[in-house]
Amino acid sequence: MSNRPLDNPFIRAGALMAVGLVLIAWAWWQDIAQWAHVVWYADIYSHGVLVPFVSLWLVWRDRDLLAKVPPKPWVPGGAVILGAAGLWLLAALMEAQLPAHMAVVTAINGLALLVLGPAFCRRVLFALLFLYLAIPFGEGMVVPLQTLTAQLVIRMLAISGIAFSADGVLITLASGTYEVARACAGVKFLFTSVVTSVLLAHLLFRSWLRRALIVLAGLLVPLLANALRVYGILVISEATDQSFAKDVDHIIYGWTFLSVILLILIVIAYRFADRPARLAGRGDTVSAPVASGRGWHAVLPFLLVPVLVRLAVPPVDALMQCPLPAISAPVCVDCDYRQLDSAYARNWPQFVGTDQEVKALYRNAATRVQLYAALYTPERDGHRLTDPRNSLVADGWEILPAGGRGVVTEAGLPWQEVVAWQGDARRLVWQLMLIDGQAVVPGWRAKLAAGLSRFHYGFDRAAVIVLTADIGSPSDASEDQVRAEFRNFLSTFPPDTFLWSEPATPGDSQVSGEPICAASAG
Repeated sequence: MSNRPLDNPFIRAGALMAVGLVLIAWAWWQDIAQWAHVVWYADIYSHGVLVPFVSLWLVWRDRDLLAKVPPKPWVPGGAVILGAAGLWLLAALMEAQLPAHMAVVTAINGLALLVLGPAFCRRVLFALLFLYLAIPFGEGMVVPLQTLTAQLVIRMLAISGIAFSADGVLITLASGTYEVARACAGVKFLFTSVVTSVLLAHLLFRSWLRRALIVLAGLLVPLLANALRVYGILVISEATDQSFAKDVDHIIYGWTFLSVILLILIVIAYRFADRPARLAGRGDTVSAPVASGRGWHAVLPFLLVPVLVRLAVPPVDALMQCPLPAISAPVCVDCDYRQLDSAYARNWPQFVGTDQEVKALYRNAATRVQLYAALYTPERDGHRLTDPRNSLVADGWEILPAGGRGVVTEAGLPWQEVVAWQGDARRLVWQLMLIDGQAVVPGWRAKLAAGLSRFHYGFDRAAVIVLTADIGSPSDASEDQVRAEFRNFLSTFPPDTFLWSEPATPGDSQVSGEPICAASAG
């Protein structure tokens, strides 16, 4: 055996893995830092702090077996890194964090496959895939789980004979009105429970059926337990008062409740385990074909892929701006709508970093329609139509889960419809989003459209129109009546009335002596 350290396949593979990880971290550091910030500070993703350490422990516990499988480079593994780089590029253009985080983990898995080879990776496959559970995802599950919890609680109240009335996630009892809030959705418990059940399935079970059942238990136990917790708080409120019930909730909520859920899962897992945890993965044998490769030097070009794709993203200067002529709220003489002072309006949408805004209030008989329009020209850092800080409602108001009809079509355009609420007040809200003049449905489609436009032009222009009107008092209008009012409003003032047109002579606008826009993005 040679005395040169790099002739040892384990040392050589470890050095290449270290170089590859450093290059991934350097190229995609901003996404990794944002990921770390979320899992450290967002309570529902706190399990993500432990997942990488669990993966390392899973590898360490099998170190004796792994010592018998010398790493061997496998060039086809570089295809996984290329796929991860493509996913990251798409995520960068869309400014979507979830696919960016998935790209990081996929690149790590691809790096392991490239440097260590399939025979080695097959023995650490679970540890590599387990890293995906550290990704902060599932924010979109909050509202559905919030609604599901409310529905389960309503059924429990009905079965127990307690008098109540319900409006979505709002439940009214004799002791007062309660909201099954976002914090009551149980997402934190669900994520931690699922991660734990997946680990238990790997450690304690050989049978795939039993593995599937323990993961299913990890899904169902926290959902049912959380609904029972909320139901119990409501029952205590009826028997005592809201203040006492809140005190009880603060005692049982959090780690105490989570610990009980995890204890239930662990007891179930050990009761039906078909192999001791200390033997899990120890006695397994893995038969793998001999991996082919072109030598260690063949992996080096793939290590640079994350850096190269990072340089491929078209930069957009955060100070860049493409001014368009200001517009005023439209008025009409021979129509039913009379413009009022916008100071009398309330609950304006909150969009950060806009370049231009229009706010107007109109009245038709007893119905008031609020108009809000905003422009980003172009979209850039801190100035995004899809910025998570943007909101259709002002502080103190919330979007009612399951309220509204989702997406409605009017004037040939897709409008997102939601219901906002604050106390007893309700408001119907329609939103239209446009990227480079094309209407898009809010959500991932809007991010994708913005990303594709950004890739084509280097930057993109975006606009939003929001219509808002009261449901019930003071106009006593129903949802259907407000929808009819919106349709009438849009037939009087077409959407392009509130949009910005191109300047007559684009280019060479100056701010503080510096050029801020060389041409229109349209």
